[in-house]
Amino acid sequence: MILFWAIVLISSVDRTNARCQESVHLEHGSSEIVNGSIVFHCDQGYFLQGSKVFACDRGIPRGKKPFCAKSGCQEYEQIQNGFVLNAPMKAKIICSDGYGLVGNRIAYCDGEKWSTQLGSCALRGQTRTASCDFESEDMCGWTAELSFLSTWKRVSTVADFHSEKTGPQEDHTFQNQSDGHYVRMETESDAFGTYHFLSPLYPKELSLSAACFQFHYFMFGSGVGSLLVSIKPVSVTIGDILKTNHPYRFVQFVMTGSQGARWLEYTIDIKQMDEDFQVIFTATDARSQYGDIAIDDVKLMTAEECARRSIFIEPPRKPIEESDIKDSLGYQMADCSGRCGQVFVSGRYLNEGCGCQESCLVNGDCCLNYVKECHKDLLSAPYNETKFWRLWNLGSGDSSVTVVPK
Repeated sequence: MILFWAIVLISSVDRTNARCQESVHLEHGSSEIVNGSIVFHCDQGYFLQGSKVFACDRGIPRGKKPFCAKSGCQEYEQIQNGFVLNAPMKAKIICSDGYGLVGNRIAYCDGEKWSTQLGSCALRGQTRTASCDFESEDMCGWTAELSFLSTWKRVSTVADFHSEKTGPQEDHTFQNQSDGHYVRMETESDAFGTYHFLSPLYPKELSLSAACFQFHYFMFGSGVGSLLVSIKPVSVTIGDILKTNHPYRFVQFVMTGSQGARWLEYTIDIKQMDEDFQVIFTATDARSQYGDIAIDDVKLMTAEECARRSIFIEPPRKPIEESDIKDSLGYQMADCSGRCGQVFVSGRYLNEGCGCQESCLVNGDCCLNYVKECHKDLLSAPYNETKFWRLWNLGSGDSSVTVVPK
């Protein structure tokens, strides 16, 4: 029975970390943290578009950002294969039947200019080519394997929340903060295991002339697990890719841990296939600490293109700056591994983190793995009930009352 309550205590720490830990910049407005949630306000004369209050996942807001809008922008011209709904503060694309969106669906006016360039409508199926920049809403036929956790998601550079602690601020295609999309595998609480992102089915004929596959990836944050890329024949199931006695028969690329806040490029060779095939991105152990994996600009290439490729392109490293030191320390402080007994730290380079000492239960700033790392004895027999209820009372905000289950 006490094991059940120990699990409940762990869950309570996870919920504590649902509290937002960082404010978000809002153009023509402001934000504040109230009762653990972010509340947005617009300046006088501007009107909020989107939700006013946001909860967080692991201290980070997710989903579509709100905007502070104001009328005054010139209306968008109508488009082919769809139409634009023009409102004083908002423009939105509606595609005709049989057509799908490429680019941004919605733009907001700030009184002078639109927040982004609206996209266009393309015939469905036409975007399913050997290359993909994930600008099309159907992701060129790429799909996430069905799972109870929706981890692989198409993300907008301008419309979605981004955290400096994890995923990219810009996509690889446009490399600015006003355009572009990419696919992000977000770490989530209890997201252990493997999560697959699948290409469309490629005909075996594409592999007959020295084919290769090029992709760009972004892995940043203390919670990043591993990224694997596999070439899967159509007759092989996804589950067989990693269970086979010879996994590297299919797995062609493995990268583990944070690789820095930058896009990297890699190209893998594809041997001649006897049947149609798919490319599979697999993310493993998406743990509860900060960290995301992102994918952009993928391309299946043949012969001449492969001959011109670079096997691995890594941008030159910039000199270490104070902000880099702060980021590095921030990631170390998001985990209780080797830190049990340490409190929330504040100093020259770090003014946020999480605690690994009992006082964090009172302050509500425990790391997500505090109980699992620092009180492992609660998950094994014999159970220390006195210790458990002392921690429970601290977490419930009343250390003066002892509560014992009946």
